[in-house]
Amino acid sequence: QILKPIEKKLHKEIKYMVPSLTRKMIFKPFPQIFEIGTTSFCTASCTMCPYGKEGITELLPKGVMAMELFKKIIDECVQWQDNIEIIAPFSMNDPFTDKFLIERLEYIKENCPKPKVVLSTNALLMTKDKVDKLVDLIDGLTFTIAGGIVKESYEKHMPNHDYDKVMANIDYLISLVRNEAKKLRIKGIGVNTFYSDN
Repeated sequence: QILKPIEKKLHKEIKYMVPSLTRKMIFKPFPQIFEIGTTSFCTASCTMCPYGKEGITELLPKGVMAMELFKKIIDECVQWQDNIEIIAPFSMNDPFTDKFLIERLEYIKENCPKPKVVLSTNALLMTKDKVDKLVDLIDGLTFTIAGGIVKESYEKHMPNHDYDKVMANIDYLISLVRNEAKKLRIKGIGVNTFYSDN
């Protein structure tokens, strides 16, 4: 009974990413959700995210996870894949900063195909060639856009980001999914931050 509130809170926080999650999540011998931070890099310093904040980013180990280690993690998931709901190959970073992203997604697809695979990105590095490859490798993609889609608000909360490039990248993905009837689930999160200049 002590664990019930924890289960409920965890389910509430992640269920938006994959609609087919079980109505009731329970603790099992192997994790149901895998979030794998494959890099320690992000192109943004969103106002609501700890990444880029003084005293926090410095604590993160710098670098990119070796493919050998990533494969070892996925290989350990294989025998438990009937119990795994989600594999998310990103953590406090943008997955498109990972030069091995497509290779990692292909490895999951080929070796551990049952769990849903999801990504979350600010879309700056989401180039057309990567999109063309990943639409058939993942089940869900969430865009995190601090300040919303209004350019003035976006640029205030996503400093040093190219608004027009980001929107063009998102438009390309949406068009591709619609035109080719892909099953990829797309979700956008616009974070509004209220503040005063006084």
